[in-house]
Amino acid sequence: MLHEVLGVRGIAAAIGIGTVLCWFAATPRIALASTLAFLLAETTDTAIYTRLRHRTRICAAAASNLVGALIDTLVFVPLAFGSWALLPGQLLGKTAATVLVLPMLGRSGRR
Repeated sequence: MLHEVLGVRGIAAAIGIGTVLCWFAATPRIALASTLAFLLAETTDTAIYTRLRHRTRICAAAASNLVGALIDTLVFVPLAFGSWALLPGQLLGKTAATVLVLPMLGRSGRR
């Protein structure tokens, strides 16, 4: 929904602000992992959503969220923790969040 309200420039500004805020989140290692993961995942998410939004918002949101979550997890987990052990749980949690939000997005689009 933010894509629709803010547009590409607004989303780019939000990504920039989020990237800067990541530096203040935790230890330097976690902050670096978080910053890189956020920047790469959100930029990819925006590119995918922008290309697919002409179909349906739900299709665009599902695809962009799932790919963004995958990139975020693949970058963050090994950089932050030095291991791939937490990868399945991270992916499961992010996928579940996407699946739970999609029906709400569908309902909001009908209003």
